[in-house]
Amino acid sequence: MNKRFWSVLVVLALALAVLASCAAPTNTPGPTATPTPDISKVSLPLADTVQTFKAFLAINESAQDYKDNVVWKKVAELTNVQLDFTSVLSSNYTTEFNLMLAAKTYPDLFAYPSGSGSVNYTGGLEQAVDDGVALDVKPLLATDAPLYWSLLNKPEILRDIQTDKGYIPGVYQVTELTNDKPAFVWGMMIRKDWLDTDGLTMPTTIDEWHTVLTAFKDKNGATFPLLKHLGDNPIFMQAYGIVANPANQFGSGVGLFYPDTSGKIHYGGVEQGYADYLKTLSAWYAEGLYDRDFDTRGIYDLPGEAALVGTGKAGATGGYLAWKGMFYGAASTQTGFAWVAAPAPKLTATSDLPSEQVTFPKYVSDPWVITKACKNPDLLLKLFNWMCTDQGQLLMNWGVEGDSYTMVNGKPQFTDKILKSDKGASAYLEIYNGNFAPLKLEHGPVQSAQLIDAATTTEQNVQVDSVNTVYLTWQLTADESTQVNAIMSDIQTYIQEQYVLAVKSPTVAAGWMATQAAQIKSMGIDNAITIMQTAYDRYMAKK
Repeated sequence: MNKRFWSVLVVLALALAVLASCAAPTNTPGPTATPTPDISKVSLPLADTVQTFKAFLAINESAQDYKDNVVWKKVAELTNVQLDFTSVLSSNYTTEFNLMLAAKTYPDLFAYPSGSGSVNYTGGLEQAVDDGVALDVKPLLATDAPLYWSLLNKPEILRDIQTDKGYIPGVYQVTELTNDKPAFVWGMMIRKDWLDTDGLTMPTTIDEWHTVLTAFKDKNGATFPLLKHLGDNPIFMQAYGIVANPANQFGSGVGLFYPDTSGKIHYGGVEQGYADYLKTLSAWYAEGLYDRDFDTRGIYDLPGEAALVGTGKAGATGGYLAWKGMFYGAASTQTGFAWVAAPAPKLTATSDLPSEQVTFPKYVSDPWVITKACKNPDLLLKLFNWMCTDQGQLLMNWGVEGDSYTMVNGKPQFTDKILKSDKGASAYLEIYNGNFAPLKLEHGPVQSAQLIDAATTTEQNVQVDSVNTVYLTWQLTADESTQVNAIMSDIQTYIQEQYVLAVKSPTVAAGWMATQAAQIKSMGIDNAITIMQTAYDRYMAKK
C-alpha cells in the first residue's frame, strides 16, 4: 500500500469520528444525583409503642411539676415517647442530685442547671462522661438529630458546649435572641414615683445613689432604702471593678473568678476595689441606707422583699425585670406606685460601663444530660430533634393550640391565659410549657414582643445597655476542680464571715487590705488564680 492510500484512510477515520460526535445522544442513562434529605421533616410517631424514660429535673416552684404538664403529655401523645419525671425544687436540687450520684441510681436523663438549683459535678460534665455517668451525644447527633445538630454546629456555640476532649455531654437549649442582646441581666429596680416626688432624677453613679437613698429614708420614710441584692449579685461592687462577688453564697467557688479585658484572671476579695466598696457599703449601713437585715435575709425570699417594697418600707433592690409583676402585686394598695428598672451604677459619670459576668453561655442554656444508663439514647435524641421541627417548636414554645395560643393570620398568638396570668406572662409560660425546648424562642423577637410590652422592653434595655456583659463557661479538669474547691472551701467561709463584719463595722472595712486580704493570700488564693488562669487560657484557645 502506498502513502496516498494511508492518507485517505486517516482522513476517512477523522470524518467518521466527527460524525459520531454530532450524532443524536443515546438513551443510556447517566449517573443520578442523590437527593438531599429534608431534615426539617420528621414522621410521627417516633416509636411503634410507648417508650418511657426516667427524667430527674429541677423546678422553680411546685406549680411547675412536670408530671401534670399539658405540653409534655401532648409530646407523649404525638411521639409515643414518654418521660417519667421526678421534679425537685431548686432549693433542694443540689442535695438530691448528690444523693442520686452517691447511690449510682442514674435516671435516663437529668437536668444540669446553673443559677438557682445549680449543681456541680466534680470535673464538670467532661469528667461525668469519663466516669461513665453522662453520655457523649456528639457521635449520634448527625444521624439521630440532624436538625438539632444544624443549630449546634456553629463555632460560637461549639466553643461553649464542647469539652476539651471534644465531648458534647448534654442536650442544650439553643436560645434565639433579639438584636443579639443578652436575654436578660440581673439589674437594679427602683421606686420611680418616689424619685418624682422628691424631685430627683434616675441615679447613675455611686454618689447619686447615695443622694437618692438618703431621700428615700428621710422624705419617704423607708426603713430599708436599699434591700440586699438577691443572691448577693455584685451590682454595686461592679462600679469598683469587682465583677464577681467573693462573698456570694450562690454556687461554687469557681464562679468567683473573672477575666479583665486583657484576659488576666482576678479574684475580688484581695483587690483594692473590693475594700473601697466595703467602705462605702459600711458607711451606708451606718447611715441606715442599706438593708439592716442583710445578714439574715434569705436569698430565696423574693416575696418578702416584694412585700417590703409594696408596703413602702424599701425603695430599691436588685433582680430580674420579669419579677416586676410580683412587686406591683404587693403594692396594690399604694396609689401611684411605679417600680421601674434602673441602670447599673458607675463609680463616676466618666467611668467606663461596669462589667457583669454570667457563668453560662450566650446562645445556649442549661442542658439535659442523657446518662449511660439510658438503653435507647437514639430515641431520646430523635425526640429532641423533632422538637426543633416547626410542629415541635410550636408545641414546646407556644404550648397547646386553642389553650395557650391561637393562630392569627397564620401566626401564633398567646391567649390571655398566658398574657394575663397573675404570675406574669413569662413566669407562667415557663410553668405552662415545662421550661425546656432545644430551640428556645422566648427571648426572640416574635415571642418577646408578646410577652413583654414595649415599655418593659425599654426598661430591659436600660439594664442591659448599662453593663458590659461578659459570658464565661468554666471547664475545669477533675484535678483542677478538686484543687480549686479545696482552696476555696475555707476561703469562702472566711470571707462570708468577714464581709458581714466589714459592713457592720467601718473599722473592719478600713483595714480590709491589711488584714482580710492578707489572710486570704495566706490561704492559697494565688494558687487558685493560677489554676483558673490555665483553665481560662485553654477555653479561649478552643476553636
